[in-house]
Amino acid sequence: MSSAASFDWFWQPPMSGEPGIIMIVDTHPGPEATAVPFIQEDMNAVLLDVEGQIPRYIQLYQLQIYAKDIFGYWIQIDFSIVAGRRWRTKAPEFSQASLSEIWDNHESRAGRVN
Repeated sequence: MSSAASFDWFWQPPMSGEPGIIMIVDTHPGPEATAVPFIQEDMNAVLLDVEGQIPRYIQLYQLQIYAKDIFGYWIQIDFSIVAGRRWRTKAPEFSQASLSEIWDNHESRAGRVN
């Protein structure tokens, strides 16, 4: 299953006993692209795409996952360790500004400064 949504993402593995992180940003092309879903509309497929690109020994419940919608708001995605592939969204544990700073720092290091 591949997501039809347009998104950028990065991940950092767990280190020193701290959970790893995945950040996903919606890059929807705009209102003229009605066939392209927003990441929230296709989150199951988005998460499967991302999960397929990280090492198999890393499980999504081991990571802090944040997604930024097309309007610029971050949400946090929580996986339950006991409920299999079930996840829920919640308000992020970190501020919107802090999450944007993490993303911007990653983009800067990757040479993709806006």
